[in-house]
Amino acid sequence: MPYNFKDALALTGALIGWFKKPRLRIEFSLPEDLREWDLLGGGRKQKVATVHVRNNRRATAERCVAVLKLISAPPGATVQEKEFVLHWADTDYKAHTNIAEPVDIGIEPRRLDMVFTVSVEGRPPTVGAWVAIPLALFLISSPPFWSGLSARSV
Repeated sequence: MPYNFKDALALTGALIGWFKKPRLRIEFSLPEDLREWDLLGGGRKQKVATVHVRNNRRATAERCVAVLKLISAPPGATVQEKEFVLHWADTDYKAHTNIAEPVDIGIEPRRLDMVFTVSVEGRPPTVGAWVAIPLALFLISSPPFWSGLSARSV
């Protein structure tokens, strides 16, 4: 069987391309990824859990979208949706739930919002946490919408 130089070059190119592809890693570190801060002059406190997504290669990972997939729910809970598009920190909030805002990840890590809680002065504390989907963050950041919301209503 004769040696096919063209096939060998194609295979070599494919292997080099595979090794150059971006490799993403999720990192979580305390206290950097668990934070609490005051909003609106101290009338509202927000706690947030984030992760950092880091690219271990030189090639930029383009149009990255983060999706939280629900594996199971508590007994008796009814869940309408099983997948939630998460919010990349430092991107605008959108007033919708399922449209992704893709980002490029180069050598600098990108922060990804995972879950958050909000407590308002003079109100009972909220039980549980909100998944950091763009709609939830959009509504929480808009005080007129906040008045009737609870963690169960979104």
